[in-house]
Amino acid sequence: MLRRCSFFLSLSVALALTAPARAQDASVTVDQFRPAETAEDGFALSRPDDRGHLRVGAQLTLDYALNPLVYEDDRGVAASERFAIVEHQLAAHVSAHLGLFDRVVLFLSLPVNLVMSGVDAAQVPAGFSAADGAGLGDMGLGARARLLGERGELFALALQLTFGLPTAMWSNAAQRYSGEQGLVVHPELIGELRFDGGWRVTLDLGARMRATDQARLVASGLSVSHELTYGLGLTVPIWSDAEGRSVTGHLEAFGAGTFEAF
Repeated sequence: MLRRCSFFLSLSVALALTAPARAQDASVTVDQFRPAETAEDGFALSRPDDRGHLRVGAQLTLDYALNPLVYEDDRGVAASERFAIVEHQLAAHVSAHLGLFDRVVLFLSLPVNLVMSGVDAAQVPAGFSAADGAGLGDMGLGARARLLGERGELFALALQLTFGLPTAMWSNAAQRYSGEQGLVVHPELIGELRFDGGWRVTLDLGARMRATDQARLVASGLSVSHELTYGLGLTVPIWSDAEGRSVTGHLEAFGAGTFEAF
């Protein structure tokens, strides 16, 4: 059953390359948007919700990124940008989940790059790869366990663990921007305050751990290491009726950075 179809637009530059180096030796997930696991979560933020025993759901999320990977003569200086290695990226994220024992949620997700295009391959500097084109991303498998807070209570807390499998590399060993080189482990602590009227404040904190040090350097000036992940969201009730149908608004801020940056 399809529970939600949504669209996410990113206009920010996610990654910047500087000088040619060993781009052929590693790969990284350029798409920085990872949709939340269930239809009751936010767009990118997970919630400490158990979904109910044996409740099943599925969702389809589309996200588009403009210039997620650009080449700069001086990294971090927008004026020195010469071209976009990946200029347009449109991805479809298909996911499903299962609730168990009114406490646990099992979930899986599979991103598919419908479009990944950029500068002509002949103009890409030596040592770098052109955009991958359409293809699979990395599959996610995981589980969430609610530790505290029943429905309707003020505070809830959950632990979540997600494994990223390198399905992009398994399907296309030549890809460089669709997925990681090895296994990725992402534990998270999820907390939420719930107020009368349906208002909610959600906080996610986690650590994205990559399996191999070799995957850290994709290019000179671009370091892809273990990351601290974070997100803060506000849910605002907009409309509801006596039959339980409702419309809510979500305001979310989320990101990630290397441990050294904090």
